[in-house]
Amino acid sequence: MDSEDLNNYNNSEKKLKIEDFVTKIVLGKGSFGKVVLVKKNDNNHFYAMKILKKAKLDKQAQVNKVIVERNILAGIVHPFIIKLYYSF
Repeated sequence: MDSEDLNNYNNSEKKLKIEDFVTKIVLGKGSFGKVVLVKKNDNNHFYAMKILKKAKLDKQAQVNKVIVERNILAGIVHPFIIKLYYSF
């Protein structure tokens, strides 16, 4: 899967941007980024958004691990694992 596929996952109706969400609160922080609670503007649903610092990922050669994590979340359905709705 290339970066174009990664950017277009579940975005068939329109290309999503960060501006399509309103940040409510920071849920957690880590060494590569943070997780925030967001509300999507068009449907008012809440989601957890993981925001990664791409420069730090690239510098520490972690890009492949992030892509693997994203692919696992995209393909798994389990009641105890959070569902991936969007990726961009």
